[in-house]
Amino acid sequence: MIETRSKPLVFYAFFTAARLGKTGLTVTVDVYRGATAVVTGAAATEIGGGLYRYTLASASTATADGYAAVFKTSDLTVDARHVPSLWVVGPAWAQAAASAVGYGDGDTSVDHNTGGPDNLRYVAAGVGVDQAAVRAYLKSDYDAGVYAERGRTITRPDGRWARPLYLDAGLAYTVTFSKPGVYEVSTKEVTV
Repeated sequence: MIETRSKPLVFYAFFTAARLGKTGLTVTVDVYRGATAVVTGAAATEIGGGLYRYTLASASTATADGYAAVFKTSDLTVDARHVPSLWVVGPAWAQAAASAVGYGDGDTSVDHNTGGPDNLRYVAAGVGVDQAAVRAYLKSDYDAGVYAERGRTITRPDGRWARPLYLDAGLAYTVTFSKPGVYEVSTKEVTV
């Protein structure tokens, strides 16, 4: 993920046991900026279903660099006891340049109007959400906990998409919307 300097970074990790989400773990986090440890042994928060998160405060992200979090548990039943998560922090132009272009290798253009006018527009309390991440996954994959991204774009100030995604016609997708540190992930299903 890409973010501008001096913004909070929300790292996520997914722990599994026998390839199913593992809940009730005690999870700590170490965060590195480049090769320098900036956080050691911080407590992660359980979201549910095996998903855990940690928010690195904006005061710790003033330097443009790669930020890697390593989520750790001592539970011996999990498939992997250490799970990484990564952010890249750069100047203000980095986020817009990297994420404004929609992508996907499908045959059909999909945007905020797919399924009806503003059907996939991202709003909170009736107001468009700016610079939110929009991601598309096959519904069957997403429901099974497989997060293989099929397309990504961002939103404009009115909550409409900056660029369309290109997805395959005739398939059902789960579209996720999020703005780390501001709004949790929400989803909407659409058949292209």
